[in-house]
Amino acid sequence: MPPTPKTRGASGFDWIRFLLLVALLFWGCHGHAQSTSVAILAPAGIAAYEGVIDTLLASAPGNMGVFDSEQTDVVKRVKEANPDLIISLGLAASQLAMDRLAELPLVVALVSQSRYRELTLNRQNITAVYLEQPLSRLLALARVALPREEPVGLMATDPNSRRIIKAYLDDQPPQRLVFEPIEEDQDFESALRTLLTNCRVLVAFHDTNIFNRSRLPVILLSSYHYSVPVIAYTRSMVEAGAALGLYTTPEQFGAQLGDLVRFFFRSGSLPAPAYPEDFDIMINGRVSRSLGLDLPDKRILKATLLRTQR
Repeated sequence: MPPTPKTRGASGFDWIRFLLLVALLFWGCHGHAQSTSVAILAPAGIAAYEGVIDTLLASAPGNMGVFDSEQTDVVKRVKEANPDLIISLGLAASQLAMDRLAELPLVVALVSQSRYRELTLNRQNITAVYLEQPLSRLLALARVALPREEPVGLMATDPNSRRIIKAYLDDQPPQRLVFEPIEEDQDFESALRTLLTNCRVLVAFHDTNIFNRSRLPVILLSSYHYSVPVIAYTRSMVEAGAALGLYTTPEQFGAQLGDLVRFFFRSGSLPAPAYPEDFDIMINGRVSRSLGLDLPDKRILKATLLRTQR
């Protein structure tokens, strides 16, 4: 009688099923222990926000959900997701998170420092990545790009912008900076002419009461008439006629927020509010040539600026 063949099929499959079960249990428990839950709250269809979100999704750890802040049931859906952290993009989304999701840790992004201060009175467990550039960086760009052009002019109406400028002025030689505080009832164009008469460079510092759609054309045309180059804080202002400027791209904002998310889940706490860390420089070649400016390449300007800020 021929020998009976060994039957390995049933026991082999049982062993494989056992290993698969162990693997699934391991990965399931490991994933649950390591999972992170971040709700990104932003209005849909805004290109700048989409650039931030795409970079954040690609760079940050954990599970992320994107919620349209303009949907009527968004608060309910965010609460059902039970996130560990909320990131709100823009003023409206941040106001919504502050008012109706106040029990959750919150990162406010793409909101100015002055608006952030208004939003967060008596609020804990919150931080921000501000929309605007720090004044020190803008003034450093003026010194690096136009070292012989002094004094530098500044103007502001916003109380927070005034506070920041005045604090900076206390530490600077008076011949280097000229500050024109503008009152609500003051003639704006007259104040602008006074400032342009007394400065060699105009640095635009974030103040939407001044640098807005109605007043920006007046500022750019007047400064050009007085042969005073403008250093701007947005790409669109450079495209409109400022000589040069620096700004943070959506992708750079997204990368910084990704770092913040990693810090939060590593430390269990939120860092202090911060200005944008990275930035790009843009030069308006036509305007700078018309003003007779001999500006270095933007890559050289950025490298020099970074060295001065270390």
